[in-house]
Amino acid sequence: MADLILSARFDRLIYLGVCNTHEAQLAIIEALTRKFRLDPKLDLREIAELCPLNYTGADFYALCSDAMLKAMSRTAQNVEKAIGKSETARLTIY
Repeated sequence: MADLILSARFDRLIYLGVCNTHEAQLAIIEALTRKFRLDPKLDLREIAELCPLNYTGADFYALCSDAMLKAMSRTAQNVEKAIGKSETARLTIY
């Protein structure tokens, strides 16, 4: 089992192992998405149960940030379609 070492501003090290339950994974996902506006129909518990138990905090961070980026891209595409595809109204995402 791989351990994650976190270094804080106060020079303390915290050793965190990989979660061994989906309940612990759910807690991580909830913490990472606490500032997201999620669809009320989204069940984070279901997402956690689909994840392998060897996912680390970094894996969950990547999962959540990739999902947010894809949602933002879909929204931008929908806005682009709604305002038309003329060159002057075209949106650019960087």
